[in-house]
This record gives sequence, C-alpha cells and structure tokens, in this order.
Amino acid sequence: MLLILSISAIVLFLLIFFISRSIFNLLYTLVYLPTHHLPASVFGRRQVQAGQTLSKTIVTMLFIPGTAIHEFSHAIVARVLGAEVGDIMLYPHKDKETGEFKAGSCEIEKVDPVRLAIIGVAPTLIGLLLLILIVYYMFSFSPPINDPIQALSSLSILSNYFLFLALFMISATMFTSKKDVQELFLVIPAIVIMVILFYYVGFRFTLTESMTGFLIKILRPLVFVLGITTLVDLLVYLLLFLPTTIILKIFGMKFK
Repeated sequence: MLLILSISAIVLFLLIFFISRSIFNLLYTLVYLPTHHLPASVFGRRQVQAGQTLSKTIVTMLFIPGTAIHEFSHAIVARVLGAEVGDIMLYPHKDKETGEFKAGSCEIEKVDPVRLAIIGVAPTLIGLLLLILIVYYMFSFSPPINDPIQALSSLSILSNYFLFLALFMISATMFTSKKDVQELFLVIPAIVIMVILFYYVGFRFTLTESMTGFLIKILRPLVFVLGITTLVDLLVYLLLFLPTTIILKIFGMKFK
C-alpha cells in the first residue's frame, strides 16, 4: 500500500506539472495569435518579438495571485531560516543575470546550499499545504478519502467556483524555476553520498509497522488532494483546448 500511494503521489504531481505547463502554452497561444496578426505598423520591425513579449506579459498577469503566493513563500521561508530578503517583484520582467522572462522574483541573500535549496522549494511545499487546506475546506474538513466517487459527486463547480479557481491558480504557479532549484543539484548528491557511506559502515534503516502506518496516513490524503487538483487542472485544459484548436484552424496554424 505504501509503495502504491507513493507512486500515485509522484504520478499525480507530475501530471499537475505537465498539465499546468500545457495550460500556459494554450493561454499564450490564444493571446499571441491576435497580436501576431496585427498590422506591422503597431509594433514596427520587431513585431514578432514584441508580440511574444506582450503575450507573455498578459498571460503572467492573469496569474498574479499565484505569483504573489510563490514569491512570498520564498521570502517567508528565507526569513525563517535567517536569510535576508531583498526586492520582491510581482510583475513580469527580465532576469538581471540571465535575461530570462520571469513572472515574478524575490531577491534572497546568498547563504549555504542547504538553506538555499529549502528556500527554492518553498513555493511547492507551501503550495501543497494550501491545496490540502482548500480541498479539505471543500468537504468541511471531512473528505471521503476512501470513496472518490462520492467525493466527485458531492462537488459542485458553481458553489465552489472560487475554490476551484484557487486550486488551479496555486497548482499552476507552485512549481519552482530552474534557478530556484539549482542548489538541489549540490544538496541531493551530498545526501546520496552520505546514505551510501552509512550503508557501507553497517547502518541500516528499516521501516517499522508503526512508521509505515504513519506514512500511509500522510500519503492517503495527499493523493486524494492531488487527484482533485489534477481533475480541476484537466478540466481547465479541456475548456481551453477546444477554442484554441478552433482559432488555430481559423488562422491556418498548428501547435508548436
């Protein structure tokens, strides 16, 4: 059971990641097509580049609430860990170092790799916590975890519209960027090396029955929450996919 729940959590988490990225691409396509076909006099010679920048800006502005949660998650965890926090930007801009287009940013003091790694994944951890709170609130904090069919039948999109929107907004913006997780490439190998060393010196870690039961109690509601979130994101994707496909056919273009 523990293995099944662990694999389910990982698969659902990855599904949310890829669906959210697909949704961003659909929204970008919907916004970019009209700007791409504006007269050249609107943007001048750099019409394509300007149209792309404008489209990215419009799409990212739609997710400002999620961006705010993302960046303040970095800031709050950084302060808790004793790192200084600089400017927080909640609007689209280009990164000063890489030139990469970003929806928002939070300047963090350079500290040790472990703290930077924790700060980097903070939006994902806090995002998951918020998703759990929202889903549990939907079911008056008594979700039918063992009966997903009952859970789906009891949910009403109309009465939970803002909660569904919150689920989508948070799940779409809780993932860390490449820059956020760059310290993990230092921390994770170090942890792996330590585990291997402990193993060779004779240290063995085995899960007791009580520990297994504890992990199952944690993973079961997490899988339930990730499942509900995946369905919400998939619904948004399907609602966007049809009009985007129609518009692309009108303009005689294909998905890139």
